[in-house]
Parts: sequence; structure tokens; C-alpha cells
Amino acid sequence: MKIRKILCVILALAMVLAFSACGQESAEEYPSDDIELIIPFAAGGVTDLGARIVAKYLSEYVGVNVNCLNITGASGAVGMQECMNRDPDGYSLVIQASSMPLHNALGTFDLSYDDFSLVAGLFTNPQCICVRSDSDIQDVDDLLEELKNNSEFKYGAFTNSIALGVVLALEDYMGSQVHLVDVDESSKTTELLAGRVDCLSDFVSSALPYIESGDFRCLGVFSEERLEELPDVPTFKELGIDYALTIPYFGIMAPKGTDPEIISYLSDKLGECFANEPEMVEELAELSYLADYKPTEEYYETLKSSFDDFETFVAARG
Repeated sequence: MKIRKILCVILALAMVLAFSACGQESAEEYPSDDIELIIPFAAGGVTDLGARIVAKYLSEYVGVNVNCLNITGASGAVGMQECMNRDPDGYSLVIQASSMPLHNALGTFDLSYDDFSLVAGLFTNPQCICVRSDSDIQDVDDLLEELKNNSEFKYGAFTNSIALGVVLALEDYMGSQVHLVDVDESSKTTELLAGRVDCLSDFVSSALPYIESGDFRCLGVFSEERLEELPDVPTFKELGIDYALTIPYFGIMAPKGTDPEIISYLSDKLGECFANEPEMVEELAELSYLADYKPTEEYYETLKSSFDDFETFVAARG
């Protein structure tokens, strides 16, 4: 009788496991439904615009829609936490906040790259420093002079972004603090236009329309090389202000535990987009995104290095 009961229990368990297996999608069947890409910042912002371009082209390569969803708050932590809490089935992704390594080092939030399954790296979007075109400041030397000697000179930056990294780098280079004014992401350019701040750290993509219209003068860009759209503007690197933490990098992540075969599939498809879709690369370039695709392992090493650099830098500054 006992043997019979044991056999019944074993049979019941086998049936449960069989039904569970039937309900699970294999990596070979993926994707069979739309994919959601969480953008942890507001619509129309730098993270949003680049993510939507990539999502549009990725949809063509995976055969399903890649729908974008903005979930904002806490320097990108709210949207990233939402993705982290989703099922690791490959249908929820998030574009990594470029400021993630900085805010992790500062303790703003404790999310790390090890809390996710990394998919692939995508692009950078350089930072720049601008003044109004009617400002007496003509170049970076003038700017540094004002920052060092004029306590009333107001430095504007959206401090929930990588712009704060630019501020920290300049302070470290000068050995003194700036008069920092935290500006809202949606009104940062307006603050400089109205003269409520005297200079502004911003993504090139956000400032470029005002540079091209003649409202802003760009003093320098934080990139490895001069930008094609701003050939006469020097890089801070060539001026001797060379800090890796000023160059933001964006990538795509998935919930921890996502099937490695799905991760590999998505990484490969993104690689195909960057290799075979010059229109996508051009669309990104028109908004000052520099295409820099990295497959999963290379993306992991890049992000880990960024976290290590920020942690060392912040610790050294106390």
C-alpha cells in the first residue's frame, strides 16, 4: 500500500513538471511576443531618444515589436529596479542609465551591473560645457579662471545625470569646488538662455541646436576625439583634462537569470543592427550619439571598469 502511495506521488509530481515544461518557452522559440524596453528617464531626453532609435531597428531583426516604456525617478533607479523585478524571460529589458556607475559610487542607489544579465553595449553621447554666446568667456582657460576666482559664477548641471561626473572631474582638476546649481532635465537649456546659470554641463545632443543657432558657445567636449559636428571645438582631453568618468556609455540589460541563449540571441541581433544598418548609425549620429556596439562580455568588462573607476575616484575625494 505504501509503495502504491509513493508511486502515486511520483506520478503526480511528474505531471506537474511536465505541465510546467509545456508552459515554458524554450530559447529556440524566442521571441514569440513583443519585447518591452524600459527607459528609466523621461520621454524626449537623451537616454530616451537613442533607445527608441535602437528599438525601432531591433524590432526588424527579432521579428516582434520592441516597445519602449518610460519609468522615471531616482536617477534612473526606479526604472532599472522595475526591470530587475520582472520575470527573466527575455521580454523585459532596460537601457542602462549612463550615470549608474557614478550614483552607485556616491551611494545614491545600490544597483550594480551584477544585479542584471547584461545584453550588449550600444553608444556614447558626449558631454560638453557651454556658455551663452554673449558671455565674456571665450575658452576653457577663461572658464577655469571664473570657476576658481568668482564665487558668484553659477555652474548649471542636471545632477541626476552624468553631468555631475563632469562637475566632479573639474573640481578634482582645479582642486576647488564650483558654485553648483542643480537644474531640471526639462529646463536646463532654458536656465542658461535666461542667464540664471552662467555655464552648463550637458549632453552634446541636447545643446547642439542652441550651438548651431548661435545662442550657445561650446567651450569643449568630453570625448576621445573632436566631434564631426563641432570640428573647431577642442576636447577636454587635448586640453589636459582627461577623466574617463566624463564619457557616458549606454547599454541594454535584462533581469538577472535570463537564459544565456536569449542574451546571446539579443546581443547578436543588436550587433547585426549596428553592422548592417548604416541608417540607424546615421540617425544616432544626427543626435550626437557615437555608435559603439559591444557584445555581452566586452560590455561587461567596460561597465565593470567604469564602476571601478568611479568607486576609486569618489573614494579618493572622500
